[in-house]
Amino acid sequence: MKLLLMTFLLSTQLFSASLLKQDFADKITVNEKTLVLNGLGLRKATIFGVKVYIGALYLMNKMSDEKSIYKAQGPKKVVMHFVRDVDQEKLVNGFKEGLKDNGFEYDNHKKDFDELFSVMTDVKENDKLEVIYDKDTATMSFKGKSKTIKFPKASRLLALWIGNPPNDDLKEGMLGKAK
Repeated sequence: MKLLLMTFLLSTQLFSASLLKQDFADKITVNEKTLVLNGLGLRKATIFGVKVYIGALYLMNKMSDEKSIYKAQGPKKVVMHFVRDVDQEKLVNGFKEGLKDNGFEYDNHKKDFDELFSVMTDVKENDKLEVIYDKDTATMSFKGKSKTIKFPKASRLLALWIGNPPNDDLKEGMLGKAK
């Protein structure tokens, strides 16, 4: 019996992905759909390459082309597992910069984005911020708070991670192209 239990425990560990000793499930369920882990990427900041968070991208099917991901049907989920503390202002400003860098007119959708970002507070190491894109909605969840906004082609907002990236490690990892 012990051997059977050990075999089961070892086999389940083999089917999860890990980065910086943080484990991520291979499969999750979102809106009654099974999503698979597409990839893990590391967000670094500053010229010193300070590690900020691990980004995990979950899709219905694995894909490595961002344009195909934007167009794909079904829910998509991003998990940001923070490996350091980040204050709310820096986090929100990072999202706003990412939106502008990827061609989203923040000012034209300010009310919606500010509503979405209202769930953000100061982040502590090991906190997880999650964003689910499904049809024309984006839902952000953090520390028990959740907000949903309607946004045409909401999955295009994945460009924050896989579009004009804050760094190549994050994008390549989340697209499953990590070296």
